Amino acid sequence: MAFTERYIDAVVILDLSGQLTELSGNEMWERIRELAAAGDRQILLNLADVPYVDSSGLGTMVASFVAMKCVGGALKLLNPTRRTRQLLAVTALTTVLQPFDSEALALASFRAAEAG
Repeated sequence: MAFTERYIDAVVILDLSGQLTELSGNEMWERIRELAAAGDRQILLNLADVPYVDSSGLGTMVASFVAMKCVGGALKLLNPTRRTRQLLAVTALTTVLQPFDSEALALASFRAAEAG
């Protein structure tokens, strides 16, 4: 899995590419921990180029969400595939891992959470 980072305001957008499995999930998890340790509190995972997420990858997303919550932050999802959305729905994780289809709406949700 490859990923690139970009910042919009205080939000770190991780553009992921490839399958999200145990091995690649560990790489993502380490980077999220580094970002949190550096003071980044808002992370948006762009899954547009992630065609496959297995149970380990899903677990890593949940662990990343919890880690961000523990430091007063937030982690949200952008552009999950249909299959990933189904996986989130079946596991009832759509209420925890908020999926967005629009980067603008996802960024606005971070701003709204800060204001509220």
